[in-house]
Amino acid sequence: MRTATPGGASSGGSSGGGGATAGVGAGGAGGGGGGGGGVVVLDVGFPTRNRFDAVTTTDYNRRYHPQHHRSPPAIVIDNGGTYQCKAGFSVDSYPRLMFTPCVEGNSVVINWDEDSHNVTNPCSPFRNGLLVDPVCQEVILDYVFSGLGIDTASIEHPVVVSEVPCNTPAARSLMSELLFEVYGVPSVAYGVDALFSFIQNKIPARNALVISSGQYTTHVLPIVDGIWIPNLSKRLSVGGFHGTRLLQQFLCVKYPTLSHVMTNARAQHIKEHHMYTAPQFYLSELMSFADPDTALTKSVFLRIPKTEEEKVEELKKKRKDEKQLRALEQARKKQSEREAYLQRLREVSQLKPVDHASYERKLDKLNMTEEELRKAIHNVSTAVSRARKTFAKHKNFENPPPQKSSRTHGSESDDLEQDGSSADDDETEQQIVIAVERIRIPEIVFQPGLVGVNQMGLAEAIESVVRLWPACAQNVFITGGNTKFPCFDERLSSEIRRILPMDTPFNIYSARDAIVDAWRGGALLASDVSLHSTAAISRQQYQEEGPGCLRDSCVNTNYYED
Repeated sequence: MRTATPGGASSGGSSGGGGATAGVGAGGAGGGGGGGGGVVVLDVGFPTRNRFDAVTTTDYNRRYHPQHHRSPPAIVIDNGGTYQCKAGFSVDSYPRLMFTPCVEGNSVVINWDEDSHNVTNPCSPFRNGLLVDPVCQEVILDYVFSGLGIDTASIEHPVVVSEVPCNTPAARSLMSELLFEVYGVPSVAYGVDALFSFIQNKIPARNALVISSGQYTTHVLPIVDGIWIPNLSKRLSVGGFHGTRLLQQFLCVKYPTLSHVMTNARAQHIKEHHMYTAPQFYLSELMSFADPDTALTKSVFLRIPKTEEEKVEELKKKRKDEKQLRALEQARKKQSEREAYLQRLREVSQLKPVDHASYERKLDKLNMTEEELRKAIHNVSTAVSRARKTFAKHKNFENPPPQKSSRTHGSESDDLEQDGSSADDDETEQQIVIAVERIRIPEIVFQPGLVGVNQMGLAEAIESVVRLWPACAQNVFITGGNTKFPCFDERLSSEIRRILPMDTPFNIYSARDAIVDAWRGGALLASDVSLHSTAAISRQQYQEEGPGCLRDSCVNTNYYED
């Protein structure tokens, strides 16, 4: 928890970009986290596992044994919009399955990368967090129930499913039809993923402002007297996906030779580990990079491994160069013999005015006449001159100039160094510099105009809600993977302090685990009998009221009229 002490109002305008008012709608969860700021870090490419990686079924493929429980525990499914699906039993402390909800044919693609070419026709059941493809969702549910070890004809477990704020009745109807009619579940409870995370962290407040920034959207959700007010909520159409794409475009323009290796997954890894939010003012932090010493301290130097195709091409080029060197060596050897022969012919020609008898003996020894000697000297001299011109063209090839080391940030020709080592020491890696990109990527939430989205920024969205419900701003809760950047809470505190009256105290709470807390909140809802009974829809109620039924609870509200 971060507590803001009372203080004077900060001067200066808000850093958020102007634009149209953000509407209320669906969004996704997930997104990138942050890396350390203010230090020079040398990173080794793309690790195989970090805290954002999906967990496959081989990691948690434990079969469910019903005799271990008096009643079947609930199955909690956090769809995660379009980024990452998490599933497990409510009695678990961690989801057993974590994977990207991507389907090819009748199978789920684990750890799918958007730039991967081994998946020919990938599809996702969601679009901007809304369920639009029930067939694809059925494949994912088959994978989830199978991965949890359930092999019965029908699912005898209650199901808790997360959804986006203000989910449409059509999207919820598709999910209800699948769960009740295809799988025969006894009950289903729906809840907003951000509110699941809110109850999981047990925030001691009846009035709060929940800020959730995920993969595709960012939401501002006001909670008044313990009840979420959906018609005052705000949605920004920016999230972790837009930051990843923007970083990918920046690096491809900055380093054109790396455009084929700067995949979406690698750009996301760089974003999650090496970005940070400008603590106070974006422009002042941006201008600090104008100072070379400050830029050197705040920049990050990364080594990008070369692809197998690049290694093959370099090996071919190396073999071709070796072949050319051998050919030049043989040509130089012939040139030396040719020059020695020309020198002997000239020595014989110079004997004519000095010692005619010796000159005649040399001619007889060479088996030449005087005219033939003259022609031979001319021909060999022409061949030697032509060969010298050829060798002059390949002089740089034989003796390449030494490479100069440079520490200039942002240059494509930099031979970057770290701890006395240079890029020439390791031929399998390429080096890049991440400078102002470190603050530009997280800034898109506060200034959506940086990615071409004509909407208000997060600060303006908060101000539009706080203007109507000032009490909400006294307790601010942030969740979602796109809020894990370092200094995000500090920047948010600065923005809120400029919105509230002077000396107004407020608290900022951060989710303990912004990636998994939504799933844990769903498990907490399923474990609380009284809470689950108010939010769950039974099979009988579904058959009586239809697929659009929804129970109002602390984690959801039927905003749309049926």
